[in-house]
Amino acid sequence: MTCVIGLIRDGHVYLGADSLYLNGWHMVRTPHPKIFHKGGLLIGTEGDQRVSDVMEYNFDLPDGDYAAPCEYLGSAFITALRACLHEHGGMKENGMEAVIMIGYKGGLFIIGEDFTLSEIGSSYEAIGAGAKYAMGYMYAMEKTRLSPERLIEQALECAEYFCAGVRGPFVVMEA
Repeated sequence: MTCVIGLIRDGHVYLGADSLYLNGWHMVRTPHPKIFHKGGLLIGTEGDQRVSDVMEYNFDLPDGDYAAPCEYLGSAFITALRACLHEHGGMKENGMEAVIMIGYKGGLFIIGEDFTLSEIGSSYEAIGAGAKYAMGYMYAMEKTRLSPERLIEQALECAEYFCAGVRGPFVVMEA
């Protein structure tokens, strides 16, 4: 239960997320953001919080010289991530227990539960329980003069209004 939104504007990537974790029917608001910087990447996750914790605290970004961001993420990054999650937790039988959004070198990428890499071709995307509400808001408001931060905050507010699994406070970061 969450909502993570990514937006590309003027060569910069922004991610925003809510602050809710659910423990059964109990809502836990956390001061620990669901988005974080790691090296030159901006990372957000939905799903099992363990995946986010492992990525932030146990995952060493692999080195390498790659021509394109998707080449790096689709090869060295995902291979190293799978090994790290296998060692530290966050894996399930057919993949990982989360979906990951990454802002990297001006692009927006999603790694699915099965480790499939998708480069986003539009200027925004959302993941999590509130994604469809956030996407509708982004579609309607993308061409306004709102700052990227305010646009993401308002899309998260829309998701919070309609989705029981999304709650503020909201955090927005720039890559």
